This record gives sequence, C-alpha cells and structure tokens, in this order.
Amino acid sequence: MTEQSRSIAQAELAEVAQAALRQWQQEHPRATLDEIVAAVDDVLAPLRARYIEELAQAEETALLAERTCPECGGRLQQRGRATREVLVPGQAQPTRLERAQLVCSSCGTSLSPPG
Repeated sequence: MTEQSRSIAQAELAEVAQAALRQWQQEHPRATLDEIVAAVDDVLAPLRARYIEELAQAEETALLAERTCPECGGRLQQRGRATREVLVPGQAQPTRLERAQLVCSSCGTSLSPPG
C-alpha cells in the first residue's frame, strides 16, 4: 500500500468514525460523560489498531533498512517471521502483527523487532 493510499484509507476510517459518533450522539442526546467516553473508545478502537499496525510496520521497515544491532552495532540477519499479538486498549481482540525475526551475527541478540 502506498503512502497516499494509506492516508486515504485513514481519512476514510476517520470519516466513518465521525459519522458513527454523530449518529450515536443523536441517539443518546443526554449521555453522561462516562457513556460518551465509552462510545468514543468503542468507535476509535479499530482506527487505533490500524494506526498501531502501520506504525509498527514503519518501525520494522526502518530496522530492516539499518540492519544494525542496537546492542553491539553488528550486522542483523533476518531469520523468518513471527506473529505477535498486541492488546490495544478498548479492543476486545488483540491486534496481530507479523514481524521479522532478526539475529545479530556478532553478539547473537535476537529481535523481532523490539517493542
């Protein structure tokens, strides 16, 4: 996905979220602050998960481009991929991220990328 198409997809998700919140507000005109916070969290959870996925992918891309061990400066080698689950606040199901597994050829440090 290109940066432009990613931005368009994010804008569309944001518009859908805004429309859902406007609809919710019309249906709940006398909502309490706690109810409003819960509604916003529910609507924004998928958007938050998407941002986390995209930012994690960008971090992985940067690490793969550098190929330098953060511990010793040695050369990192890719040793396959692994799936990592991240629990996003407000989301019932964890977000699944597929990440590169990297190993330093000098010190043996294993990364998948960190964080």
